[in-house]
Amino acid sequence: MKRKANKKYSKFNEYYDVIIIGAGLAGLSAGLQLGLSGKRCLILEQHNLPGGLATSFVRGPFEFEATLHELQSVGTAENPRKIRRFLDEAGVDVEWIQVPEAYQLVLPNQNINVTLPYGIENMIEVVEKEVPGTRNKMTKLMKVCKEVMDSLNYFGEIGGADKPSKWEMLRNHSSFVKTAGYSAQEVIDTFELPQKAIDIISPYWIYVGVPLKRLSFTVWAYLMGDYFEGGAVVARYNSHAISVGMDKRVRELGGQIEYKTRVEKILAENGKVIGVETAAGDMIRANYVICGSYPNKVYTKMVYPKSEVPEIAYKLTNARNIGVTALCVYLALDAPPEELNIESYSYFVGDTMDTDLIWENYKTLDPPNYITTIVLNKAVEDCFPSGTTEMSITALPKPDGWLNVKEEDYYDIKRFMAKAMIEKMNDVLGVNLFAHIEEIEIATPATISRYTGSWNGSVYGYEHQVWDSLVGRMSTERQERYIKGLEFAGAHSSIGNGYAPAITSGRKAAAEVLKAMREGGNN
Repeated sequence: MKRKANKKYSKFNEYYDVIIIGAGLAGLSAGLQLGLSGKRCLILEQHNLPGGLATSFVRGPFEFEATLHELQSVGTAENPRKIRRFLDEAGVDVEWIQVPEAYQLVLPNQNINVTLPYGIENMIEVVEKEVPGTRNKMTKLMKVCKEVMDSLNYFGEIGGADKPSKWEMLRNHSSFVKTAGYSAQEVIDTFELPQKAIDIISPYWIYVGVPLKRLSFTVWAYLMGDYFEGGAVVARYNSHAISVGMDKRVRELGGQIEYKTRVEKILAENGKVIGVETAAGDMIRANYVICGSYPNKVYTKMVYPKSEVPEIAYKLTNARNIGVTALCVYLALDAPPEELNIESYSYFVGDTMDTDLIWENYKTLDPPNYITTIVLNKAVEDCFPSGTTEMSITALPKPDGWLNVKEEDYYDIKRFMAKAMIEKMNDVLGVNLFAHIEEIEIATPATISRYTGSWNGSVYGYEHQVWDSLVGRMSTERQERYIKGLEFAGAHSSIGNGYAPAITSGRKAAAEVLKAMREGGNN
């Protein structure tokens, strides 16, 4: 099956080293890595903007941050961590602003209202103050978390070329080895912490969206170690600035990016990628494709012909569980934060900290019993016009409840949910936020699906359960390459969800392609 680029569209070459589907952070990161290696890549994006979920939007005089709450693995200029190091080395210009604190947790039913600072020792000190007698246990728990984080960072640095021996694993990565097969709850329980202390340190579970009893401890430990040791940042000019900066450098490095260009087919022949076909009918050749679309969509709708998809590919995607989606309420308020009793940048607010109960609630269309709220002004003072406040309130429901919403009920349901979420923040702040709203926007799972093409509106890829977490995925991912030359990058990849993992997954996919090229691959 020989195919050539459609000659009437001169903007495309007949052949590229790599075609990347999607200009989200993962796709842009892959483009950067390939460009730094001198490869000619083509990025095709169905939207008219880069970044996927890493973007912003404008309503009236206000530019809202769309999704970024806080970005891990960046560090400071003096102590840069892996994301800052990569973007700096790639020449991406982003101004970072440090987030002032980890979070303020408000659980009225449990009489908990506590603000946790960054810094592991600082955080432990606050937990000790709230729950006396926990210092030693918390110190031991956080030591394990940091060791797991360090091990994962080490594995990421060495890649798959020089896997450590079993002896080295036991000697240098014992915490990683001992905890890899357990849930977050199982490992936390071994430290015999009081429930109040566990509640206080549990909010970050929402950043991966799996209840603690099923969430891999490895993933939770990485979050705890990375956030509390390294802190977090936001971009001075919203996450859109990250995306635009990456776009600019990909082009400067020789890459080509085309927006408003949807890929309909990934063309394969004899088990190998040979190119793509766009919705406009352009057929473009490449022996390697890095795809930001979910495998569910790729294997069922995109790979052509269907006979090139092996049965095992369908079985794998059906076995994995789609993660949470998002429901966001964006508010422009007509008063500064201090006049609205706003103390913190990040709030976690709930009726409970029982992640199983929150999870069950998130499967329904009932008002969310747990929300997270960001007030960007508390980090970037001039993100909005003077005298106003930018607030976003977020819940992370499962797609389940939203899949059956009828078109005629959609607007009523999303306004009902938004009203309940605002009221929850009213109670926390002791302020009637409704009286201060100048602009409001509501994003639902349908919004995310529409603008990003994400499968069922998912923002977190596949659930990181114990049996299907990054440890297991990274150990089997090469056996799961069912079509030669096809790599995946994004929230659904082995590394998982979030801004930092997306950037890392793009780099990783590019590294795998470069390795295949060096070894002869399927050129």
